[in-house]
Amino acid sequence: QTGSGKTFTMEGGQSEQDQGVISRSVAEAFDAAHEATSRGWEYNFAASFLEIYNETVRDLLASDSEKLEMKRPRGSKSTEVVGLSTHAVSTVEEVHGLLQQAATTRAVACTAANAQSSRSHSVFRLSLVGRNSTTGE
Repeated sequence: QTGSGKTFTMEGGQSEQDQGVISRSVAEAFDAAHEATSRGWEYNFAASFLEIYNETVRDLLASDSEKLEMKRPRGSKSTEVVGLSTHAVSTVEEVHGLLQQAATTRAVACTAANAQSSRSHSVFRLSLVGRNSTTGE
């Protein structure tokens, strides 16, 4: 439904009070990872962001806008996007920088309901890999 606020809900606005679901979730993940260090946990974070527009998949964090291919490897239950860039991040601020970069390359257009309506679907992924030096987990 155009103009209903889906992108705003996920990405938020410019102020601290207008943070979207993505920003709030990223902050929670980093806070939890930091808190877990006292129990021997160490986490590595990596982010990716893609857009699907007119049946074309693009990497919103890549320097080129090359069309990407989605594949489901034989015998696998997951789908992968071949060539999607993944960026190591270690702070919330680094993630916000990537989100701002992605926002500048996203497909938008003017609609009757919104002057800057997103014309696409997007998927932001923050991967966490943890290891506990105390327990070996």
